[in-house]
Amino acid sequence: MDTLDHLEEYGVSKAPSIIFLRNGHILESIPGSDPTRFRDALDRHAGGVQPIDNSATLVPELTKAVPIARLTELVKAAPVMLFMTGTPSSPRCRLSRRLVGILRGHDIDYDFFDVLADEDVRQGITEFGDWPTFPQLWVDGELVGGLEIVREGLGADPDFIKNHVVRKAAAQEDTNPV
Repeated sequence: MDTLDHLEEYGVSKAPSIIFLRNGHILESIPGSDPTRFRDALDRHAGGVQPIDNSATLVPELTKAVPIARLTELVKAAPVMLFMTGTPSSPRCRLSRRLVGILRGHDIDYDFFDVLADEDVRQGITEFGDWPTFPQLWVDGELVGGLEIVREGLGADPDFIKNHVVRKAAAQEDTNPV
């Protein structure tokens, strides 16, 4: 069973979501990551659960979960790289759908990564780019931004993405004389 199967099985419509299960049955589902709602639900549903040993770190640090080298490789996998929820043919949120439409409308060639398919990458890329939301557009390994930044940039200059690539190439030529 993959991540998308779990999303459908548990009726998840928003990421992140917190789902409390007992014996395979949903006790409660919390869309988002509200710590107060999480704590209240945990208090309600944790009765009879034995505490675990917290002396060992149970969740690895994100930089350890997804090595920086892998994230660097992913953001440079194509000249224009879109990290989104879902796929271009089946976006899982309206922001991803809108950004795909904008890129297609401007005939911008891009590759994509579905962050719902890999939780470690989803968490890691938000830290790596210091950008907490999706979609994220990366050009030549550098974060351009999300939907609003791309929409505003292309609205002001239809060659916004192409110019971003040209500016980076020119900057590299200035620092690396032949």
